[in-house]
Amino acid sequence: MTKNTGFGLDEAYITSAMAAWEIPGLSIAIVKDGLTVYSKGFGNLSANGTQLVDEHTLFTIGSCTKAFTATALAMLVMDGKCSWDDRVRKYLPNFKLEDESVAAKLTLRDLASHQSGVEDGAITNIPASTLDEALANLASLKAMRAQRAGFSYNNTMFAVLGQVVEKVSGMSWENFLQSRILSPLGMTDSRATVAAASLVPNHALAHNKPKGARSPKVMPVKSLDFLASSAALQSSASDMAAWLKFQLAATGSPSILSKPLLDEMHSEQLQVVPNPFTLMMHPGSTRHGYGLAWFNRDYAGTTIVQHGGYVDGFTSFVAMGPEYGFGVVVLTNMHNSLAPFAVAYRVIDAYLGVKETDWSSYFLQKRNEHRNKSNPHPEKKTIAAMRVTPLTAVPPTKSTRKRRTSKKNRAK
Repeated sequence: MTKNTGFGLDEAYITSAMAAWEIPGLSIAIVKDGLTVYSKGFGNLSANGTQLVDEHTLFTIGSCTKAFTATALAMLVMDGKCSWDDRVRKYLPNFKLEDESVAAKLTLRDLASHQSGVEDGAITNIPASTLDEALANLASLKAMRAQRAGFSYNNTMFAVLGQVVEKVSGMSWENFLQSRILSPLGMTDSRATVAAASLVPNHALAHNKPKGARSPKVMPVKSLDFLASSAALQSSASDMAAWLKFQLAATGSPSILSKPLLDEMHSEQLQVVPNPFTLMMHPGSTRHGYGLAWFNRDYAGTTIVQHGGYVDGFTSFVAMGPEYGFGVVVLTNMHNSLAPFAVAYRVIDAYLGVKETDWSSYFLQKRNEHRNKSNPHPEKKTIAAMRVTPLTAVPPTKSTRKRRTSKKNRAK
């Protein structure tokens, strides 16, 4: 395939990145101005098999699920059944945290923007296998900072928001998702849980590369269905293209949520102080924020709205440039890989007119620097290894930006 000058990505780059990051299967979709301009699968469902990935293959999208739960709540706000600034205990009187005074004051907005002050770490490290256990663990965690005093990423809080959806709507989270979001948007591939996806033959298997192994292996994974509204949604590139069109309020996409509420979800609710990993991941960005289940950052003179998904055996990435009308999603069945970001960044750079960068090589270099770094102070190792000099993203000139955003000249 020759390079497409509209979205700046050729298949050779995708396959090269997959090889470099040892990814068994990858699926990608790109939308622009309400059209799906590219959608395709690469590789296999399993490193041990021959069934090919396509645009309908199901992958666990991890924390990209959170935006679906926030959208469900926004729909209930639109219906007049709740408000983002309602307190959680209005709907869940038994909601508990280690600090009772914080639990009593937390709002739905606080939870959806990770401003509770309580962190719970990687979702697959949460010591629970049922929702009740997860909530009990949440109630025992001490706050890292005061309420609304900063960004405190918490997976279990989105399970709490899923409970609010159920209480307010009178439907299970899964049924609400299916009837109010997936079906209206035509997302016929998607399944709300890992258990449901396992019944679909065309679903990717989780992989990692164990220490000492020569190649990726299928890995056993902990079911996250007890935290489904936080990280368990199963979707395909084809379905996620429909999701992106809806999020971009594209012409022709079903209007299941008002534009002002969509904009509120994408808009910065708080500024996030970047850690060294964030600086490494987003060179060229100087401001980092979080909306309602979406990260946002400045890049090349515009705002990029995005979210990644990391769970055992899968890595996903969804990004949009609302001002330019484009979106990209990359789904993979490999643990903790940066290839989805590398591939998506090539698309973002092309639409914004930024000088082409080999993001896969950049991320590989940073990963290798981290692995080879020796530091006598283990607690400082990650910070020292990830401290980098950001690349400079050159914003498009005023004249070229105007030309690209005009309807007549928009890239397809």
